[in-house]
Amino acid sequence: PFRAQEFRNQKAQDFFDYLVQIGLEPAGTVDQKIFSGETAILLDKSKWTNYVNQQLTQTPPVNINLSNTYDSTSRLLTIVAEIHYTQNVTEQNKLTLLLTESNIVTAQLNGSVIDTFYVHQDIMRDFITDTQGDLISDTLTAGRVVRKVYSKVLDVNWKPENMAVVAFVHEFQNSKVIYQSKEITVE
Repeated sequence: PFRAQEFRNQKAQDFFDYLVQIGLEPAGTVDQKIFSGETAILLDKSKWTNYVNQQLTQTPPVNINLSNTYDSTSRLLTIVAEIHYTQNVTEQNKLTLLLTESNIVTAQLNGSVIDTFYVHQDIMRDFITDTQGDLISDTLTAGRVVRKVYSKVLDVNWKPENMAVVAFVHEFQNSKVIYQSKEITVE
């Protein structure tokens, strides 16, 4: 019988537990923000467009420049994240970096039918930082640039040409609001 790849892992579960109120899935979040009139960051998909459009009108207090180098022989990925603060920020921030992989063909249950040739996109493969992010310990004032460098050896079963690095800067003490995110390909 056909055996599907297993995408579940403890880091993904830890991140899910950090974000999600059990019983609200499937759902999504927009910048991990609780919007006026809502009680949770998770939203029914019928509300996503309105809240995304609302957030796109906002000026984020940070910008992220993300770059990487990949050595195909050693499979070493080096990531440089530069966080540029454009406004003063009073809440402590964290930087979260993770790796995704797309174009993975394996089984997917579709109703009662198993599609053995389903093409999965944006599968979280691993976190580069802690699952809840790494603390940005600098004073967060307009003009501040914080530079962080990370390295990760990619698993031999992952295809770097189908992978991306996702970075986001967020609050973590009083809310989980994401200020800015950035995604770049590995190769």
